[in-house]
Amino acid sequence: MSATSLSQKCIPCMGNISPLTEPDITALLAQIDGWVVEEGNCIVKTFKFRNYKTTIAFVNRVAAIAEVEGHHPVLYVSWGEVEVYLYTTAYSALTEWDFILAAKIDQGEVEHQAAAAPRGEVAVTLG
Repeated sequence: MSATSLSQKCIPCMGNISPLTEPDITALLAQIDGWVVEEGNCIVKTFKFRNYKTTIAFVNRVAAIAEVEGHHPVLYVSWGEVEVYLYTTAYSALTEWDFILAAKIDQGEVEHQAAAAPRGEVAVTLG
């Protein structure tokens, strides 16, 4: 996603946004890595971790981003894995805000891994 999109804030669903068309979804999906469309109305990505503690730490980072944005994903948590589902519940469809939040979740994880890596090393595995 562009830097402009990452600087945007999610707008709560007040009826002033429209669900995305299939061509819009395809174009936006090309801008976020590892996310897939499921059932035509949500985007999903699975994040993998080396243990349960780091899994829960990721969930907490996503929760913090979601609270700031006012847009909340569905999270399925298991040992070493989190599935993140994004869609706009007011429409049961995808909107631009789902893709913005996906990009912010990805950016937050990249920044976290970079900060946690030993100096001079950055090992990023997001997919």
